[in-house]
Amino acid sequence: MARRHAGGPDLVSQIRRCQELLIARSGADEFHETIRLLIAKALCERERGGVLATFERAQKTLAAHAQEVSRFVEGAPTLSAPADVVDECLRTLAPTRLHEAGYEALDAAFEGLTASEYKANKGQYFTPRHVVDFCVDVIAPRDGEIGCDPACGSGAFLRACDAFAARKRRRVALHGYEISHRAARIGALMSFLACGDRFVVEQLDSLRVKSSSLASDAGTIEDSLRRQRRDAFDFIVTNPPFAGDVAAAAYEADYETARGGQARIERDALFLERCLSLLVDGGRLAIVLPDNKVSARKFDALRRWLLDRARVVAVVSLHAYTFKPHTSQKACVVFLTRTRRANARPILFYRSDRPGKTSSGAPILRDGVVDHDLDAIATDLAKEWR
Repeated sequence: MARRHAGGPDLVSQIRRCQELLIARSGADEFHETIRLLIAKALCERERGGVLATFERAQKTLAAHAQEVSRFVEGAPTLSAPADVVDECLRTLAPTRLHEAGYEALDAAFEGLTASEYKANKGQYFTPRHVVDFCVDVIAPRDGEIGCDPACGSGAFLRACDAFAARKRRRVALHGYEISHRAARIGALMSFLACGDRFVVEQLDSLRVKSSSLASDAGTIEDSLRRQRRDAFDFIVTNPPFAGDVAAAAYEADYETARGGQARIERDALFLERCLSLLVDGGRLAIVLPDNKVSARKFDALRRWLLDRARVVAVVSLHAYTFKPHTSQKACVVFLTRTRRANARPILFYRSDRPGKTSSGAPILRDGVVDHDLDAIATDLAKEWR
C-alpha cells in the first residue's frame, strides 16, 4: 500500500498531502491545482497578513489576479477542485507562511512537483545549493551585467545570482531557459514567489539554433536576446543535463563539436559550445560537467577545441558524494573566459574533499550549515577574476 502523507511541519510534506487529496477526491490536475493553491495562499498572505484563505477567498483572489496566475498554470486561473477539498488543502498548508519560508524551502517543495522520472532519465539532477553558491561566488556578477542559465530548472543559479547582487548592491539582469515546460513554470513561479520577479524564465530548447530548425516556430535564445536588445551574455552559470547522447548529424550544421565524424555526441558537450557562443568576448562561464570531459582520453579533441576558444581558469573536482542520493556520477566545475588568446596562465586545479554529504546523500552539518570546503576554494579562485 502506498504511504499516505499526513502533512507535517515542512512545506514538502504539506504539498505531498495536498496532491494526495487532489488525486483522491477531485478530477483536477494536481500539478496545476497545487500551483493555484500556493499562489492563492501567497497572495492572501501579502494582502491579508497571512490570514488563512478559504475556498471562497482563494477563488476571489485568483480571479482578481487572473493575468498573473495565467503565467504559471494552464487553463482557468481559478481552482476547479471541490470546495471541501480546497479547504482541507489550505488547512494543511496553514502552518507555513510562504513569504517567510525562504527560497530553499520553496525550492525543495517544488522539486517534488517536477517529474522525477523525467529528470532522472534525462540526466537532470538538482544541483546542491552549496555548489550553486560556490559557482556564483566565483563568477561574482558585476553591476550592470546580464547573466544566463540555459538549463535553469527551478532557477537555483539565477536566484543565487540575484542574492549575490543584492548583497553587493549591484543591478544585474538574469534570464533562464528550460526545455521542460513544467520545470519552466516552476522556475518562473519561484521568481514570482521568492525573488520579486527579478529573473525571467522562458521555455525553449537552448540547444536549438534557427538555421537547423527553420520549420519550427519555437523561439531561440537569440530571439530572447534580440528582445532585450542584446547580442550576448556577460556571464553564464549552469549545470546542463549529464546523461544521453544525440545524433551528431542533427547538430553538425550549427555545432563545431558535432563535426568530428562521430555518429553520436553527448549533450553536455553541445551545451559547452552553446554557452561559449552566447558569451561576449571576455565573458565568464561556470559549468558543471561530468568528470570525463576533463579527464578521459575519449574527449581529447573536445578539450583541444575548448583551449583554442577560451581561457580555462580552473577545474574544480567535486567529491563523488556531491550529487548523492540522485546519482554517483563524478563531476567537476569548469571556470573559463571566452577568448581566442592563448592560455598565458596555468590552469588551476582544485579538489573538494568535504562534500557536505554522506555516502547515502544525507547532509553533514556543522553548526547548522552544510560542512563543505568550497568556500575556501572560492576565496582563492575569485582572485583570478578580480
